[in-house]
Amino acid sequence: MAGYRLIEKDLRNCKVWLKQVRDLLAEDPKNIGAKKNLKNTEDRDKYNLVKGLFVAALTIYGKCFTNCEGRRVRLQTKDIDEKHQETHDEAMAFRHNFAAHSGAKNLEYSNVVIVLDSKRKRATLPKVVTELIQPDSWGVESIDEFIELVDHVRQFALKKFDTLSDLVEREALEKGPDYWYRKAK
Repeated sequence: MAGYRLIEKDLRNCKVWLKQVRDLLAEDPKNIGAKKNLKNTEDRDKYNLVKGLFVAALTIYGKCFTNCEGRRVRLQTKDIDEKHQETHDEAMAFRHNFAAHSGAKNLEYSNVVIVLDSKRKRATLPKVVTELIQPDSWGVESIDEFIELVDHVRQFALKKFDTLSDLVEREALEKGPDYWYRKAK
């Protein structure tokens, strides 16, 4: 029961962060209708916050589907409705290949290059620079789909908690108050 309650709390946090991402993105009309990988170079203060919230949401969402020693339970992909499966797969791919690790999906990359002066006669020294590409977030509509997925998964966790709670309460009632008072001593 405790494990499902922790999962449900993580999903509540995830939703709060995703709503903040969506609200920040919606302030800029060019983000409406944007594709999944969104990168902004003009307003880095704002988009560093967007990225932080998005990475936090991906990380905590993915934690619900991975083994955690303190929880002893995890959610299963098979428990997600088919209409949310693509968004779940994308979120987990971003979690595994961007938020938690740098993976094979090339969601981020860095390339070191040497820049030479086009006019060799100037004898300018070559410069070593790094090209870096890393997404900040998904677009507004994709974030909305992620929020729907989080709600769906949270409802599943709540249902599991309620089912287990009913079983525990039933067992507690069967044993009666005297049994529990003796155990408490």
